[in-house]
Amino acid sequence: MATSVTPTPFVPFARESTRSRLYQSIRDAILNGTLHTGQRLLEVPIAKQFNVSRAVLREALQQLASEGLVEQNAYKGTRVVRLTPEQIDEIIAVRLILETEAARLAMLHLTAEGRRELRAHAAQMAKEPDVIRFGQLDLALHRRIWELSGNSALARSLEQLTVPLFAMSMLMRTNEQRRTPRSRLVRGDHTPLVEAICGGKPAVCAEAVRIHLTENWAAIKARFAEFLSHEAAQ
Repeated sequence: MATSVTPTPFVPFARESTRSRLYQSIRDAILNGTLHTGQRLLEVPIAKQFNVSRAVLREALQQLASEGLVEQNAYKGTRVVRLTPEQIDEIIAVRLILETEAARLAMLHLTAEGRRELRAHAAQMAKEPDVIRFGQLDLALHRRIWELSGNSALARSLEQLTVPLFAMSMLMRTNEQRRTPRSRLVRGDHTPLVEAICGGKPAVCAEAVRIHLTENWAAIKARFAEFLSHEAAQ
């Protein structure tokens, strides 16, 4: 497990910068590996380092929590997100149920404009070389599918359930890119999922969701365990 230490150098910024700059500096430190999964973010030292109030810092941390990059607990404080493979197995199992229903409802409500939107999004992802931008597009596509379901409670449940999962995936991919920058990172193809939703056949849609979620996780599971081991050794 990663040890609880005071964060070491973030990217500095001018004193007149706003909370958004503080948020960006901490976010960069997480994504570039300065901070590690499971590491505590101690409010007093960080606020002192940046010469900001703890109220401003908490706003920045809340924004990071909304992206799944940090976990906040009233008793344990704030930590960089850390999910184990076993926790991800559990999330995938629940996500299969919820996202299959979201995709089915989206399929039923889909208009010609919606089909064009989803297909354009999948095409954009297929040619995106930057792993961070790809991760953002990945989450945005799934969010759009949830929204198209027309069920706001379902969309909120999927948001809460999966945002930490997307954050962990992005951390793993940025770590791999730093360690082997010339390798071609394996990324999930979203075209089959989008085409199944656009196709209008419930059974095909449900199977596409199952394949997309389970096979993508199976493809990276060993690499994910290696990533956690590497993080724990830091």
